[in-house]
Amino acid sequence: MNNYFDSDKHRRAHWLYWIVKGHLNVDEEQVMASHDSYFKRSWGNIENYVHEEGFEEAYNKILERK
Repeated sequence: MNNYFDSDKHRRAHWLYWIVKGHLNVDEEQVMASHDSYFKRSWGNIENYVHEEGFEEAYNKILERK
């Protein structure tokens, strides 16, 4: 993929980190390194949507900094 920050995995990794930790104040390496374990952790959790509030704004700030 040419533009890493437009990739689905990039967005999903940040979303998973947000769902689990509730913030995105972390470096990119940590977010991407936690993707697989957080994916497994959140699989089947039907309450993920409860923790989504604020994600779009926080993720857009990440993209603006790039």
